[in-house]
Amino acid sequence: MTTLTSKTNASGFTSDDVDNATFDCNVSFQRPDVNCTRLQHHDTSINWTTIISLRDVIWYLALALGIPGNVLSVIVWLRHYVAGRNSSAIYLAVLAIVNLVYLLSRFLCLYLLPHIHVLDGWLWYAANYIAGSAGILEPLLILSFAVQRLIAIRRPLQVNRVLHVFC
Repeated sequence: MTTLTSKTNASGFTSDDVDNATFDCNVSFQRPDVNCTRLQHHDTSINWTTIISLRDVIWYLALALGIPGNVLSVIVWLRHYVAGRNSSAIYLAVLAIVNLVYLLSRFLCLYLLPHIHVLDGWLWYAANYIAGSAGILEPLLILSFAVQRLIAIRRPLQVNRVLHVFC
């Protein structure tokens, strides 16, 4: 008794002889010189309590460092002898004030108002509007500070005349 065994080549064709070749589409070719390891299945469930706790820690750290830092920056930059001689001090003081307003209003929206159940009142909308406005104003202040420094570097002798036109 003889058994016929068919061999599948790399293209998926099964042939006992060349004339009667058939295509077997379910055969996959595996190269013997490649180490094929399967991807390990990772747990994709997200632990939201950990993420929220981490967000809270970051916010409290930002508040603990940001509020005193911004208050000290405003005090230093708005001293008469600093602000009188240096126009950049005004930009930095205003940036510190805007950042302080952003921190306090965003803290009010995220942490204080939800605990006292005032999420649909005018106070929440006002604090959210102020935080959004401050968030938009901060990059604009940085841009204006950079433009003011560019003018001071490119035209050092005309700085006073250009700044007095704008101020």
